[in-house]
Amino acid sequence: MSLFKKIYGMIALITLTLGFIVAILFLIAIVMGGNQGELIASFAGEVMNWCIKLAAIAVLFGIIDIYIRKEHSLTMKSEGKKEEEKLYM
Repeated sequence: MSLFKKIYGMIALITLTLGFIVAILFLIAIVMGGNQGELIASFAGEVMNWCIKLAAIAVLFGIIDIYIRKEHSLTMKSEGKKEEEKLYM
């Protein structure tokens, strides 16, 4: 497993965990209501902004890994040509 894939996986897992925590915080904020709920929701919104930035970084590492290993699926070759190349290798 390449270094970029490991970094992608770690950052994606952190982002997913933080997203779950943000969802819980929003539920708590809704239940509490009032000023305290507003403060919790504002904090959760700030955490979500960081989650979005982390997710973008994770995507960057994932894309770099795909192109380094030359496994990107959006190519101009047809499936038949890909199969022929595999047979010759």
